[in-house]
Amino acid sequence: MKQSELEQQFEQELLQNGRKAESECGCRFARLTQTVSRYGGLGTAKALFRRKTASEGFSVLQQAGRLDLSLEATAVKTKYASLFTDDEINHCLSLLCEGGYYRAR
Repeated sequence: MKQSELEQQFEQELLQNGRKAESECGCRFARLTQTVSRYGGLGTAKALFRRKTASEGFSVLQQAGRLDLSLEATAVKTKYASLFTDDEINHCLSLLCEGGYYRAR
């Protein structure tokens, strides 16, 4: 199935953030990268959301103060809103809130 341009942008940003998280925070995203290669960024995100769990490296990014690099923070960006359901976005927002992402800096 061919990806839309928006899906490609999401996937590219997801992988770029993963590389940045590895270099800046010491996170390992090997499993995420493999899954994205196999199912695409959108398929990977939707499978994760169905399991109602946080993405790989979420806690490490939280401790480093870099939840902005998480899959969840990428998914809730306004430009990707049409790719996800309200429930999926709410799941991400809940995790991000619990992780302190929206606290005043």
